[in-house]
Order: sequence, then C-alpha cells, then structure tokens
Amino acid sequence: MAALLSLLVAALLLIPYLIDPGGIKAEIERRGSAATGRELTIAGDLSWSLFPWPGLEVTGIALANAPGFGPEPLAEIERARLHPRLLALVGGQLEFDGVSIEGVRLNLVRDGQGLMVKELTLTTGPVVPGEPVELDLSARIEGYGAATEVPVTAAATWTAESTPRRFLLDPLTVRVEAHRVTDGIEAEGDLSARLEGDVGTGRYLLEGVEMRFGLTGPAQSDARVTGEATARIDLDLAAQTLAVTGLEVRSGTLVIDGEGQGRELLSNPRADGRLAVRELDLRAWMRQAGLPPLPTPDPAALTRAAMHADWGLEPERVVLQGLVV
Repeated sequence: MAALLSLLVAALLLIPYLIDPGGIKAEIERRGSAATGRELTIAGDLSWSLFPWPGLEVTGIALANAPGFGPEPLAEIERARLHPRLLALVGGQLEFDGVSIEGVRLNLVRDGQGLMVKELTLTTGPVVPGEPVELDLSARIEGYGAATEVPVTAAATWTAESTPRRFLLDPLTVRVEAHRVTDGIEAEGDLSARLEGDVGTGRYLLEGVEMRFGLTGPAQSDARVTGEATARIDLDLAAQTLAVTGLEVRSGTLVIDGEGQGRELLSNPRADGRLAVRELDLRAWMRQAGLPPLPTPDPAALTRAAMHADWGLEPERVVLQGLVV
C-alpha cells in the first residue's frame, strides 16, 4: 500500500512535466470553436494545480460574437478550472471529471439594447465525449438600461447530438429569485422545459415549457398574484423568427391563452398574435389576489368579464385589432 501511494504521489508531481499544457490549450480552442461555430481563443496561460486534486486553470478565454453584433466578444471568461481524467489524458484522450467557470461576461447587446449577464458561474459533472453532462449555473442579469439585477440559477443535462453543434438540454430548469421590478413590486419564478438547439443553423426549440411565477405588491399591500404558464417556443436566428404556440397562463380562475410570431428579430423587430381572457368573475379574482377593489357604482359590474383581440408590436407602437371586451 505504501508503495502504491508513493507511486501515485510521484505521478501527480510529474504531471506538469509529462503533459504539455500548450497542446491541451490548442485542443480546447479547436473543440470549443467546432462546438459553437465561433472562434474560441485563450489569451491567458494554462497552469497545473495539484491540490486538493489535479487540475488545469485557464485564464483569458474569449468567444467571438456573431456577424452584425460588433467587434466585442460574445463571452469573456476570467478563469476556468478543468479536472481532467488522468488515465485518459495519458492515453491521449481529453476527458474531464468536472469543469468550473467563473467571472463570465456575456455581451448580448445590439444597437445599445440587450442584456448584460454578470457574475456568471458554471460548474459541470464529468465531461466525457458522447456522454451527457450535468450543468449548474448561477448569474445576475441586467437588461435594457434597467438598474435592477435579476438573480438566476439553472440546472440541466447536456447531451451532444449527431454533430458537434447540435445539443439537447433535457431536463432544463431555471429559477429566477425574488427581485424588485418597480415601485416595490417583486417578482420570482421557475421554469422547466426541454431545449433542443443547433448552433450551426441558429435553430432552437423549447418544448414542454412549464413556468410558475409570483408577483408581490409593496410591503403595505396584501397583493400576491401567483400562477402557471405553458407554451412551446421555436426560435430561428437565421430566419430571424420566433414562434410561441400553445400559450396558456393560469392564475386561480383567471385563464389567458394565445400565440405569437416575431419577425426580423435582429434588424427591425416586430411581432403579432392572438390573446384571449376566458370569462371569469374579475372582482372575485381580485379579492383572492389581495388587490384593491375597482370603484364602480354597480357592485355586479365585472362579475362576468372576458376579452379577446389580435395584437401587433412594432417599434414604438402597439396595435390591437378585433378587440372585444
């Protein structure tokens, strides 16, 4: 046993001299570029750490942005820690027992609009070519000039499909922690779905979407609206289209259903669709949600309410057609 331990310690100490980090760096760049369809570069150094477990630390990682989004990288990563499987590495195979990514900055901005992802941390389970990978992510997101940062956590099982750029996240879960929206109103929610994507063609299909949400009013208010939603979302970046079908939102007796289509998403975004509110006792629903009553002379008003319309969204314009209330 002592001899075996001595041999193991000696092997660990010799790793930095037997295996060239430069070769691994080039392989990571090659695989990352092939998987994403965008150039992955590593400007920093690769260094070995032996304790508490052998691993590689990589700094200065950048992933190029898509055409039309400016010269800034899509993603910049301060530091990534990789824990390779030593026997596979000695045999010339690049497999990992886990990956941890910290200090990620995502540039999802176009023409001054978009999302800023801050403080993103990603950790994985074992990374073996051809096998599913467990992912855990946490981040803070700020968007469209808003001062509020939204804390988000997510978990998924990643499976590579037939080509390097095709993938499947199933199951995918996302949790948005409680955060202030405006005027003391707080929002939170979680989502579960199945995401199938193709980075090469820019096609992403989100199926089996089930979302739960909650909206809480100011501290002095009893307002609390909770509900669930289901939908199917089909995004095609090459065609610049987005289709939302099978949308149904439920909050107690309030039921909203509809669908929508978006066009020219990256150049001149616009959308249209259908929305309907099924008949309900609006007064009773508002009481259950802790909302203040509507001041109407007739107490029976709005005890039967419904609405449906076709809608359209254009830059600085909202259109309602065929509105029936």
